[in-house]
Amino acid sequence: MPSPWTWRRDWLLFDAGDLLSLALQNGTPETALAKSVARLEDGSPASRAGELIDVIVKEVEAMNQPDSQGAADADVPAEES
Repeated sequence: MPSPWTWRRDWLLFDAGDLLSLALQNGTPETALAKSVARLEDGSPASRAGELIDVIVKEVEAMNQPDSQGAADADVPAEES
């Protein structure tokens, strides 16, 4: 049986994901979120939530580049229903 800490960590990550989603859906800039998370001395994020935010920032920056396709699978056609 997993330790209570594992459950708490899972709940914490779940809640962080929900809060991140709500913030982005309500117009919070991803760069503002990136500035708000704890960082280590080398500038890297101190948490999994911070790592996720950094990935989102990189994807948005890639999408805003001229002739960019954003995510690696952006050229995959959508399935028709």
